[in-house]
Amino acid sequence: MSSSSASAKQTWRKIKRKVLQPTVARLDIELENLRSSDFVQYREWVMNYVGQLPLNGFAQRPFHTSFVEPLLSYQRGSTLMRRKLPRWMRSKPHTLPQFLANDRIHKHNLLITGEPGMGKTTLLRHVAWQMAHDGLGDPKVKLPLLLVVQPMAETLLRQPDRTLVQLVQEQLRLTGFAVEVAWLTEQLQNGRFVLLFDGLDEIVNPEAWMLFLSWLDEQALLFKKNQFVATTRPYVGNSDQLTAWTTLALQPFSLAQQQEFVQQWGLPNAEAWLQQLSGLASHPFMLTLLTQLQQQERPLPATEHTLLAEFCAHQLVDGWQYDPMAQVLDAYLRRYTLAQLAYEMMRQRKVYVTDEELVQLVGEAEDWVINKGLMVRTAIGLTRFSHSLLQSYLAAFYIRANGYEKQLWNRLDDRWWHDTIRFYAQEQLPEKLIARCLTATQPTVERLHLVKDTLQTVEDISPKLIENIPRLLWHNASDSNGLQQQLLAELMLFTRFQRADLTAVEGGVLVTHAEYQLFVDAMQAHGRYNQPDHWLAYQFPKGQATRPVVGTRAMDAEAFCNWLNQRERQKNQLHFRLPFPGELNGRLYAQIGNQKGVAYWVNGSDSTHLELLTAPNPAAEVLERQLERDLFRAHVPATNAGFRFAEDVPLVLDPSRAVGLNVSAMNLLPFDGALIQALAVLEDYDLLARTDVRTDNPAEWKELPVVINGRLNAMADVLATILQIPA
Repeated sequence: MSSSSASAKQTWRKIKRKVLQPTVARLDIELENLRSSDFVQYREWVMNYVGQLPLNGFAQRPFHTSFVEPLLSYQRGSTLMRRKLPRWMRSKPHTLPQFLANDRIHKHNLLITGEPGMGKTTLLRHVAWQMAHDGLGDPKVKLPLLLVVQPMAETLLRQPDRTLVQLVQEQLRLTGFAVEVAWLTEQLQNGRFVLLFDGLDEIVNPEAWMLFLSWLDEQALLFKKNQFVATTRPYVGNSDQLTAWTTLALQPFSLAQQQEFVQQWGLPNAEAWLQQLSGLASHPFMLTLLTQLQQQERPLPATEHTLLAEFCAHQLVDGWQYDPMAQVLDAYLRRYTLAQLAYEMMRQRKVYVTDEELVQLVGEAEDWVINKGLMVRTAIGLTRFSHSLLQSYLAAFYIRANGYEKQLWNRLDDRWWHDTIRFYAQEQLPEKLIARCLTATQPTVERLHLVKDTLQTVEDISPKLIENIPRLLWHNASDSNGLQQQLLAELMLFTRFQRADLTAVEGGVLVTHAEYQLFVDAMQAHGRYNQPDHWLAYQFPKGQATRPVVGTRAMDAEAFCNWLNQRERQKNQLHFRLPFPGELNGRLYAQIGNQKGVAYWVNGSDSTHLELLTAPNPAAEVLERQLERDLFRAHVPATNAGFRFAEDVPLVLDPSRAVGLNVSAMNLLPFDGALIQALAVLEDYDLLARTDVRTDNPAEWKELPVVINGRLNAMADVLATILQIPA
């Protein structure tokens, strides 16, 4: 045996003895610790604590037989997060366990947004149960820690120096699980937990809200080995303060998910009424109420307001067989009592009440207050309405019964009263609410969001008001901030599709910059760049919010239509596409087609490509010819190479092959190189859609759309004049 071989074996034995064996022993000890009775006991307690669907007043059902997994779509995140997250996860919705299981996201904190009734609390409870269950078989699965935010925020407001360990220990103790500070601290320091914070939006005190967000961000940094997940409604407070968090949005149930849900509840033949009530049934909470009423063979209401009214009546009536009139009267009195409680809780900005407060607000706390399923006593010893929407609906009922309408108009900018105002308006003059919100000098985010929700939930809005909403919206849109502008654009898009005279070919109003910005933002979140090339940033130029967007590429015009179809697929049966040339010869072209210097993307005559339909503009044509001549004279090598590349598009994606063919473009100036890339892309409109040039090629080719945009800045003014191509 050679000396070198013997030396290698000796070295290996030393490594094995000093490194590998201690490491394996350490891992064995770690694994045994994970299997210890403390971990098993905790997981079993979690499964027992959250093991049933939170359906108060109904027959309790276990998660594993009754839960339909909702989907979440990626909304926004840090630049680092966007680069790490695979495109397939950004491009379409996935379940929360799929996001949590991805090895590129497990170190990032998640903010889950969803409207009331979308199932945020139920989702976190299910994830906690699933993780605890899986951990019994695989001890490497992290420990779930489900926490209710609102009591923690109130404690922090009184005692701002409280630590995460102290607040968690206190909440676990109140829910029935005693835990030592040392054990809890050790697990947090070792990164054993996924912390699930439920209900950021239930912090109603603005000071407590800002304090808790700051504290939560600090704790996430302090215990960064753990993963933090929180839920909230959209547009609540300043949730953008959590800048390092990745935002996921809960998606409405599809028809297939709705059918799966009702089948699990023993209603296999529900397709007819689900299709009829698809908008209402897309929200899990509303679908639960519909399913319960259907099981009792009760009539199915078509609106959110009437559904909650029918549900309350059903829950509060003990039975009809003895004295129906007495039962109805008793049910009304009980509903009035609960409505008074809901109103007082709204007025005092309370989500939870103690037993003492319940007695003070209602009088003697009778058993029916809890037993009827409209209120629930939580594991931490407090009482609340079983869903925030029930509290808001009953408060609106009390306001209507007592004529307190003026109080609501004074609270239009108070997000806490948002749902109560909306429920009141659904039955009492929704047009009056919309007019009050939009006639303000500068409509706030709260008012715009209130209008949006009202339009989406009330069907019989006056067509005349629908037509006037754009005028009310845009008179000061250019001065709005980012979130206001986003909501203004959302409302503009919504009102476009609610007009009674909507025909096969809509026309008369071009797509505005603010509306197109919604599309740009949505695509950018998925790593796609669809802003016009003459924009100097990802945001449209200042002061252009209400002006038609120009300079779009053909592929972007098509992508915009596809985005509209995807966005509106569950709301109506409309389908969006670019018009054919012949369709622009009528009313639409008469209104907008002859605008000087403007051209429009239309479907080609053979339906296989897009064409530009232009209005005559001799001055622009002369300027365009002069520009082409000057470019040709100044950059003959670049132009020749550009056409070479345009004829062989794959050459653009293979620089090494280009060098091998002795193409001079590799030595061109950056500006010339950008022109070559632009020519190649324009020659094949679908190039970017079919080829991921940002990740599969050398660095100088990765950000192709951004590169082109940046290089053409010098020509921005000229291009904007010549290529005024609206979407």
